[in-house]
Amino acid sequence: GGDAFKRCFQCGLCDVVCPWNRVRNFSMRKLVREATFGLTDIESEEIWRCTTCGRCPQQCPRDVRQIDSGVALRRIATEYGVFP
Repeated sequence: GGDAFKRCFQCGLCDVVCPWNRVRNFSMRKLVREATFGLTDIESEEIWRCTTCGRCPQQCPRDVRQIDSGVALRRIATEYGVFP
């Protein structure tokens, strides 16, 4: 499922509609980009912030499934015993 994330061209529409950005600086786009390169820190709280509201994939012009990426990162973290 990682091929879909390669289509992201960093337009930022997912970050604009994210409800977390109203109260805190959060970037789902950054998480997707880091995951593409294998740079995501699974011990950070960032991967747990997404509420899976569905707004980001609805706005994505390239059909990137940001929520799937976030959930996959959470699964990896829990396999290593990392929880928020």
